Amino acid sequence: MNKLKRKTYAFLFCLLLCCTLGAQNGIQTGDLLFVSLPINYNLSDTTWLTKSMNELNAGKTTANIIHVAILEVDNDGVWIIDATLKHGVARYPLDTFLTDFTLPNGMLPRFDIMRLKKDKNAALYVLQAKKFVGREYDVDFQSDNQAQYCSELVYNAYISPQGKHLFKEGIIDFSCADGNTPLYWEQLFALIGKKIPNGNRGTLPQTMMKSSRLKRVGIRL
Repeated sequence: MNKLKRKTYAFLFCLLLCCTLGAQNGIQTGDLLFVSLPINYNLSDTTWLTKSMNELNAGKTTANIIHVAILEVDNDGVWIIDATLKHGVARYPLDTFLTDFTLPNGMLPRFDIMRLKKDKNAALYVLQAKKFVGREYDVDFQSDNQAQYCSELVYNAYISPQGKHLFKEGIIDFSCADGNTPLYWEQLFALIGKKIPNGNRGTLPQTMMKSSRLKRVGIRL
């Protein structure tokens, strides 16, 4: 068994064990899984990827939070519900997610598991997310169509029984605090033939993760 498979299986075993035992830091249905890459990540040049990932995992470099997914736990295991270019809006096993997000050097991105504070409606939010399964990925990052991008799915699924969105919309801005746009976003939108949708109204993973409604739990890689 190679190193990547050992690392992946160990991660899955730890997650499943925590769920089975109901441990305080085990994942739960409705938790959110945020995915981060180094701020200098380059799709066309991975020469420094291992060094950059090690620095990111050690907290020595800035994270570019590129994705958010919804976690669901049942008797069959751990599932992902999210919106991606590859799958559209879909529900699939966690190991498929890990395979999809494995980096060119065999490492995994950094994962941060976040949980709603004092909210007992997690199962409802997951059920609401499932209603979007089958829709296309929203490459235009628009709120007035049926397609969904990752944080848009979470925004539209996490609505309270009283009809209120748990997370806030704002003006989309993919730039960093210094005003520069990470190369990852420039390259990604160029690949799909779209302009970076700065100025649209919507949500982004990096702002959603900072929500006061969330607390950090679980495992960071």
